[in-house]
Amino acid sequence: MALILLTSLLLIAYITIKLMKILPKEFAILSLILMPVFDGIVLYYFYKFEGIPKLQIAFIILLATILKTILFLYFQYKANTKD
Repeated sequence: MALILLTSLLLIAYITIKLMKILPKEFAILSLILMPVFDGIVLYYFYKFEGIPKLQIAFIILLATILKTILFLYFQYKANTKD
């Protein structure tokens, strides 16, 4: 269950980063605002309906944040090295 939660958080990050590249620069911040909103919805669902303990959710959030940062840096590096 924790792996599904982590995967869904990373999928949301991937979609919002791709959305950030599609939108004009004036609206790119919108995708960064949507990411925590969708993360909150997913976390609430897994806490309320699936019964994952709060401590496990905290560790998943920590791991997802680290992986989201790596994902964001990878896409930035990929965009800057494109010739």
